[in-house]
Amino acid sequence: FTFVSAARVLKSDMAGSNGLKSSTALAAYAEKGLLGHVDAFMSHSWHDDVYGKWSVLTDWCEGFRKKQGRPPMLWLDKVCINQLLRL
Repeated sequence: FTFVSAARVLKSDMAGSNGLKSSTALAAYAEKGLLGHVDAFMSHSWHDDVYGKWSVLTDWCEGFRKKQGRPPMLWLDKVCINQLLRL
């Protein structure tokens, strides 16, 4: 099971697969852990508005950080699932 600290995720990481960062580079952000160590699960869509999605995510993460004293740990499919695998 893997997760990523919200502090490592950048707005450019949430953009489409336009070569901003390879899936291999994003996968390097993932940390191994236990299911109970994740604060939120987030599914990424390539079709979402990047700016709107980033605004909502950063607002939520900042509120979490203020309450918990640390950035949230996320299961973010774009980071935690190997995007190079084909079914």
